[in-house]
Amino acid sequence: AAAAATALGRTYGEEMAVAIAGEGVPPPVRLSARAVVDWMDSAGYGAKLTSNGEGPAVIEIHNCVYRELSLSSPDIVCSLDKGMLCGMLGVDAQAHTQTHSLSAGDTFCRHEFRL
Repeated sequence: AAAAATALGRTYGEEMAVAIAGEGVPPPVRLSARAVVDWMDSAGYGAKLTSNGEGPAVIEIHNCVYRELSLSSPDIVCSLDKGMLCGMLGVDAQAHTQTHSLSAGDTFCRHEFRL
């Protein structure tokens, strides 16, 4: 189920990247970390870009929009988000590391991406 959620999230993320970039930008679209965070923040995630421009791009999420579901099925919800973020950024799952998770009791989710 987690692998299916990752694949579904990636497809959604790729579609969102195209929608955000607008017409005329040929796929594959790779959004900047700032563009992803701006979209996530407008969608209610309470997202912040916390990297300083060196090393990995770090996205923190302070509000899980799937909070209730993530408490009962964290593997599926976190996999969906991972896929979505990777799809929007245009990176493989191997370029992603999640170090903190709201569903695990942390105060935020922390995603690192090697772009």
